[in-house]
Amino acid sequence: MTLSNPTNNATIKNGATLTASMTDDNSGPQKIEFYRCTGNVTCNHGAGSPTLIGTNSSPMSNPTGDLSITWNSQPADGTYTLFAKGYDNAGNTTDSSSVVVTVDNTAPTFTSAALSSPSPAANLYLGSITGLNSSTASGNLYYKGNNGSGSSFNLQVGLADSGGSNLSTYSFPALGGTTTGWTHTAQTNTSTSGTSATVTSANSFSYANNTTSAATETVAVADASGNTGSLALTFTNDTTGPTVSMATPSGGANVGAGQVLTASTSDSGSGLGSVSYYYCAGAQPTCSSGAGSPTLIGTSSTASSYSVTWSSPPSSGSYKLFAKSTDNVGNSTDSSSITVTLDSTAPTASITTPAASQTYSPSTLSNLTTISGTASDTGGSNLSTVTVKIQSPNGNCWNNTSHTWASCPVQNAGGGPASWSLSLSSFTSDGDARTRSPPPRRTGQAIPARPRARSSTRRLMPRSRR
Repeated sequence: MTLSNPTNNATIKNGATLTASMTDDNSGPQKIEFYRCTGNVTCNHGAGSPTLIGTNSSPMSNPTGDLSITWNSQPADGTYTLFAKGYDNAGNTTDSSSVVVTVDNTAPTFTSAALSSPSPAANLYLGSITGLNSSTASGNLYYKGNNGSGSSFNLQVGLADSGGSNLSTYSFPALGGTTTGWTHTAQTNTSTSGTSATVTSANSFSYANNTTSAATETVAVADASGNTGSLALTFTNDTTGPTVSMATPSGGANVGAGQVLTASTSDSGSGLGSVSYYYCAGAQPTCSSGAGSPTLIGTSSTASSYSVTWSSPPSSGSYKLFAKSTDNVGNSTDSSSITVTLDSTAPTASITTPAASQTYSPSTLSNLTTISGTASDTGGSNLSTVTVKIQSPNGNCWNNTSHTWASCPVQNAGGGPASWSLSLSSFTSDGDARTRSPPPRRTGQAIPARPRARSSTRRLMPRSRR
């Protein structure tokens, strides 16, 4: 009695054929039963808790017969011990020697996909892959067909097998779909091994300039049990630029150092890659990538916001701004330009009342009923507000609304703005006090304190704002 298939240490999957040979010189062979035991164990009709797989009782010739069954509905992946049990026509039985096999019904998977050696890289983009870590994955490879030179690349994929039989082969077959303009030499059944591998196509993929066709490539992988997986890629031509418009600042705005620039942009093809922001001198009639001598402010590739901070603007004046949006294969679009007023010059402020070195005692402090001064701005955006801070040495600030000393900061409206004044009400002593008015402020821009006047018992500092 011999179990001839599968052989010892074979890897098999659902649908495997089990074959045994039986010889009987007396009453002749009658039937053969096939059994399995879980694990690599002693397995026969008296040991290993065998489970019947199936029986074949087809007529056999005397004195030798071969019978087979198909092993469907296999148990979970793992190691099993198999044996066959033969019956003759007189009811005598014999067990075969056992063999150990690995059952693997889990298909290998694709764990990653990437372009290798793309040239030029700016005109090729592998989009998101659906079905990674499964046996059936798919995605789009975008290319710019009218880039003037064509492009080439290799494909690199990550493979994995968790079923127990390990990886066996992979293939980068011939292109499918519409292949006009594309070139690729098939690479099939290349050997690999282990539970994971990263492999790269030996033959490149390339297209000629002005190619528009939608070729397809289905990468294949197989494990030692014959389970297979596939990654289907569609090569999609993208020659359409994104749509884009400036979002902030708005046209006509006053801006300064630290202004955040944002754009509203979208792309229906390969997806957005980056947004760059430029400025031109305001006297330029047109400001775009091709006109007005634009200067780059900065570039962002951060999705959703694509924001850039204008940290080092030029001198004050009128400027035009535009955004340039570029997709993942190099198509780009300029927004319409907007005109803004850039004010990089800090405003100034000073205190005229009380005068410097003015002295007050606690009993005469109530005589201080008004703090006033002047403020000016030459940057172009004009003054907006003046605020005044009155602070005592112990860290408290005067709140001219509640008429109390409170935790700092408290900014009291100073009126104005060019000639400003603050009327004090019920002003009381909190030790030495210091009055500060922030520098003039343009709308949306805070400027550090500038002028400062001092007396022996009070220190007064205005802060004006644009």
